[in-house]
Amino acid sequence: MNGHLRTYLDFVQRGQLGPDGVVPRVLITVPNDKPKRQSDIRDLLVHLPGPADQLFHLTAFNDAVPHIVQVLRE
Repeated sequence: MNGHLRTYLDFVQRGQLGPDGVVPRVLITVPNDKPKRQSDIRDLLVHLPGPADQLFHLTAFNDAVPHIVQVLRE
């Protein structure tokens, strides 16, 4: 996973844009019954360079839809 996230960050840092000139944010979901997995991914994310903190969001699977609805309202 770390390699994929770094590739995405490289894409953004080179000034590349996604559809309609927007850099899409990435929602990473983890099954609700995997707290260790969620903790491991959170640790990985905090060590990534910026703008990772603005692009990647981690949430439990059951909270994904409410999170997406919240983001769409922004």
